[in-house]
Amino acid sequence: MTPLNRALQVSLLVCLAACVDPQIPPLISLDAPTHMTLARTCVQTDQVRSHITNCLDDDGSVDPDKGRVEEYAFVTNRLGNSVGVISFQSRIPEVVDTAPSVPGQTHIPVGRGPTWIVSSSDGNFLFVFNELDGDISVVTTEDWRENSRISLSGHEQAQGTQSEEFVSGLFLVEDRQDETRQALWAIQPGRSSISEIRWQFSCNGQIGVYTQGCAPEIVEVEHSTLYQFPSLAQPRYAALGIDGDLWITYADQAVAAHLVTRGDAVCIDGNQAPPCIVEEVGLTYGCSDGIDNDGDGLIDQ
Repeated sequence: MTPLNRALQVSLLVCLAACVDPQIPPLISLDAPTHMTLARTCVQTDQVRSHITNCLDDDGSVDPDKGRVEEYAFVTNRLGNSVGVISFQSRIPEVVDTAPSVPGQTHIPVGRGPTWIVSSSDGNFLFVFNELDGDISVVTTEDWRENSRISLSGHEQAQGTQSEEFVSGLFLVEDRQDETRQALWAIQPGRSSISEIRWQFSCNGQIGVYTQGCAPEIVEVEHSTLYQFPSLAQPRYAALGIDGDLWITYADQAVAAHLVTRGDAVCIDGNQAPPCIVEEVGLTYGCSDGIDNDGDGLIDQ
């Protein structure tokens, strides 16, 4: 290639670069992104990191006199064993390099095979299910680092296997015992159950209050079974309703079950009170609704 051709190429590249909107960040590949959650935090003027509503006026707009809002999306990178961070602080969302001193685009390291991810209501904590480790990573969003782990098994899971600790759905909900706190619900098909994990944190000696710059510590983790499915049932996926109820599908039945978690209800699963299943909706086409409506033990045709 002649020097003239090389110079023309360089000039062309410079011209093309000049035509690109400089505000659009370069494309950066995530590593098998699987699930995503949004986290919004109000950093109040006294540096307390709290629910976003504490920064808003009555019309829903941000009041700078109350504090500032931080808003990010977090994506699990299943093959990268990490969580990617997407910032909404500028006009155009961009992937964040969480460790600029490390060459290349870096994400938040967590456990092996991260899939499900949820954010606390105040946006300060992320909970990430690590499928190949059988545990949950707790990530703090202020400093973008893994803070601790919550065990689901008590033993390490072998590479490439699925155990009773496998989670097919993870939800963060209002604690049924204390409305000022939150709890984790984990759908565990291998156990035919829904686990409830109550948790609490301490920050600079204060329980449940997150102050900017503190080093939070998970000080309480309490495991229990929220719901045990009937024998041989194989729960698969679930969706959380705004009322705190769950709609659950099964791997072996073409129905969606409505699980009520609190209050009064007429149960159809043999339980006397919630948490219990109150109805089942068929998911099949044609004449059969996939449900034993007459109670003879057979799916109606």
